[in-house]
Parts: sequence; structure tokens; C-alpha cells
Amino acid sequence: MYCIKCGKQIQDDSKFCEFCGASQLDITEDIKAAENAANQELAEAEAVIAEAQAKTDDIQTFLENEKAPEAPDYGAPYRENQAQTSYQPDQQASTTSYQPSYQQPQGQQQGNYTPGQGNFTPGQSTYAPGQSTYAPGQGYYQPVKKKKTWPIIVIAAIIIVLLAGVIIPNLGGGHLKAMNSPEDVFDNYFTCVKKKDLDGIVSLMPKVWYEFLRERYPDEEEFWTECDYFYEWDQLGYEVTDYEYEVYEDYTQTEINNINSNIPGLNATKITTYSVYVYYKNGDSEMVYIDTAVIDGDYYFIECW
Repeated sequence: MYCIKCGKQIQDDSKFCEFCGASQLDITEDIKAAENAANQELAEAEAVIAEAQAKTDDIQTFLENEKAPEAPDYGAPYRENQAQTSYQPDQQASTTSYQPSYQQPQGQQQGNYTPGQGNFTPGQSTYAPGQSTYAPGQGYYQPVKKKKTWPIIVIAAIIIVLLAGVIIPNLGGGHLKAMNSPEDVFDNYFTCVKKKDLDGIVSLMPKVWYEFLRERYPDEEEFWTECDYFYEWDQLGYEVTDYEYEVYEDYTQTEINNINSNIPGLNATKITTYSVYVYYKNGDSEMVYIDTAVIDGDYYFIECW
């Protein structure tokens, strides 16, 4: 019989392909399990988004309720000072234009007033309108300190960044160097194909998987023909400008356990085959299949066929 996935000839009573590990049994239950898992992941992502939105609304409400401190009343202290000094303005003076009715004393004295400059010095105290709150006999008060709002803004920014760090991985985001998603694997793999970088492709594989294949296919040509489509069809150097993909098959836990037992140290928690439709710079396009494995939360390239 032939493997229903890779098409290679295997023994008639085989339950799993000895080459690719694919199950030869009915995959209906596997498909249902995959759909249930996908629905569960979607529900979890929606819950995270809802929680993030609620926290963002709370932050916005908090910032809107923040009130600026009231401006100090500079007029009241000055009026209080007038009541405690011996100087009284001319009662006949115009209410709209103040003119002093006394002669400015010569020389420097305590308690002198200079019209037009706003400096009035009763005793040892000084009043300067617009500078600080005046207290008779005590000099200047310290200026009223406004409540700092920048810590609130910084905290809000940190919360938003942390929430983004939770939401993005759940929706399939990630970074190319970290290999946190299937897109990271595809991007890195197609970059290596463009550069004809076989060592780069090897670096995308789990180490124990590479050693397993090398032991099974010691010949260089046979090794690359077995695990890399672009090498097999002499298409290294092709530049992929865009691609579309979808899950072709999620391996069952039984299949994954079987593969892990045959390759000690692999410890894969998820193995998935993706159908990837690629568009080349020269205008051509075609469908390839790429297998990935998740180990300790990181994604790895397994093979392209």
C-alpha cells in the first residue's frame, strides 16, 4: 500500500507511515478534534481581547476624571496685607486709575512702595504680584506644586504594552528571529531558499530531527531530496514575493507520541502540515506543503514537500 500523505510505499498493515509518520486510519475524528481545538483557541482570543478592552476603558475613565489643581488666589493675601500696614491709598483716588497721594521718601527705607512696579515691602516681607503666594511677615510661600500626571501616563503606557504582548501572540503575531508562529517559519525558510542557504534551512530544524534524518539519509543528495522541495526540483534561488496558507493537517496526539518515541529528545507538542500557495517574483506560482513542529512553545521547520 501507499501512504495517504506522502505517497511512498509502505507495508499493507501499517497504521503509520514509516517515512512521514502520517496515520493511515480514518481521520474524521482528527478533523473534529482540530475544529474543536480551533474554536477553543478563538474563544480564548476573544476573551483576552474583551479583557484588554475593559482595562483600556478603565484607564481612559481614570485619566478623564483627573482634575487640574485650582489656581491660587493671589488677590486675597494682598488684601490681607493692606489691612495690616500703615499705608492707606488716597480716598479721593479714581476707582479706575490709582494715583498715590504721598511723596516717595528719599533713600532706602523699610516699608517703601514703588508705584508702577508692584513691589510693596511691609517690614521684612515682600509682595510681588504674579510670583508666589504672600504671607505677611513670613516672606514667600513655596509655589503650589501641581500634581504630576506623567507617572499615570507611563503606567497606562506600560499596561497597554503588556496587554499588546498578551493579545498579539494569541492572534498569531510574533518576531521573525523568535520563530513564534507559522509565518515566522515560512518567512525564514523562503529567505533561505532565495539565498540558496542550505545551512540556514538546517538551522530552522530541531537538532534531534536533523540528526535523525542525517543518520537515515547519510548521502547529501538523498538527504536534501528527501526533505526539501526546492532542492529536489532545482528551484533554490527562487524569490517568493507573497504567499497564502492554511492548515492541511494537524497530527493527532497519538501520531505525535509515536514520532516522539521514534526520535528520542524531539518532544514535539504539535505537528502541523500547511498547504502554502507561493507567488514568485518571475510571475509563476504553485502549491507546496510545509511541515512545522512546536517544541517548548517555539516553532520549527520540519520539511517542505
